[in-house]
Amino acid sequence: MFVAGGIVGLLLYLQQQQIISVNIERLEGSSTFILTTLSSSFEKMTQIGDVSSLGIPLATSIAAGFTVALAKS
Repeated sequence: MFVAGGIVGLLLYLQQQQIISVNIERLEGSSTFILTTLSSSFEKMTQIGDVSSLGIPLATSIAAGFTVALAKS
């Protein structure tokens, strides 16, 4: 998201300097389409199953991470 924001910022800066011309409405439509597609893809991934069905015991991995972090400090 930071990279996409940087690209949009660069495009708007170049438009302000009159180096390029940007159609803001089309840029907004494209970004809306991309965000909608990403959110629907995320929803489909979460409908497949929860994290525990992937065979990854989430609580155990979180506890292991905290243990390692505390041991290093």
